[in-house]
Amino acid sequence: MQLFLCVLQPRKQFYLSNTFFVMHSYLHLRLMSFVKVIVRMVFMSLLILSAMSSNLHSQTPLLEIKAGFDFFTTDRLGNIYLIDGSKISKYSAEGKELYVYDDYRYGNITQADMYDPFKIALFYKSFMQLRILNEQLALITETDLSTLPHLGIVSAIARTNENNYWIFDERNRQLKKMDASGFVLTMGPVLTKDSTQKILTPVSLCETENYLLLQDNKNHILAFDKFGNFYRSIYTPLQLAQVQGSADRVVYHNREGNLVFESIRDAELSNKPLEGLNDATQIRVEKNKLFIGTQNSLRVYAIE
Repeated sequence: MQLFLCVLQPRKQFYLSNTFFVMHSYLHLRLMSFVKVIVRMVFMSLLILSAMSSNLHSQTPLLEIKAGFDFFTTDRLGNIYLIDGSKISKYSAEGKELYVYDDYRYGNITQADMYDPFKIALFYKSFMQLRILNEQLALITETDLSTLPHLGIVSAIARTNENNYWIFDERNRQLKKMDASGFVLTMGPVLTKDSTQKILTPVSLCETENYLLLQDNKNHILAFDKFGNFYRSIYTPLQLAQVQGSADRVVYHNREGNLVFESIRDAELSNKPLEGLNDATQIRVEKNKLFIGTQNSLRVYAIE
């Protein structure tokens, strides 16, 4: 019996020792795996931050157009349009000037809608004139909106994806949808100062996939649903020459030099740090390109 116990005791000690060694090795491996995961996450975060932050001063622009203009816009084909007073100039994606259209009889162009690059809509607010140009900036049709019934005082206009138009009637403080002939298809509710928290003095209007964006003054945007119902107000830190919306986001830049994408639905902000926006008077994002308008030039950069 004593011999049996003497034989079992070393085995028990060996078993406990072996178990401790296995557990120690297992915990060591788990700890090392955890450390590797943390290191990898930190490394990837640094890479992401590095990729997000871009110094535009150190980049060579894809192209630069030396010209003065009031505002600019782009189309889905990559063409660039500079609007200066009553003149609109079309440039290719490579920066070559292609066509020019200028008719000073109706004053300055206040909006240029490129939703359909083959039917470009120009709006002259002072005379309530809507003109449609082809891709070569030749006149197709012109409409005097002041002669059409039920439109009121049209101060902003936007093309819809149904080839109709949203207009803002400043007299009745109301969004209205009309067809190409000017027939009113639908009307949103009359807006009150209490609902918008602002007396409306529209500058521009644009349609996104899910919303309508009315630029009231240089740094105040009103978002509406597709039925013309007021949704919420958006305030930008800097003045905007023209509002740009994409899907359910508004695109603008701030004083810190960030490119900002603000969710219309929930106001969530996504910032992309960019150095080199200090002299920007207008920015626009189109197909991984950043367009920066200044007092006397337009620069184009590639962004991720």
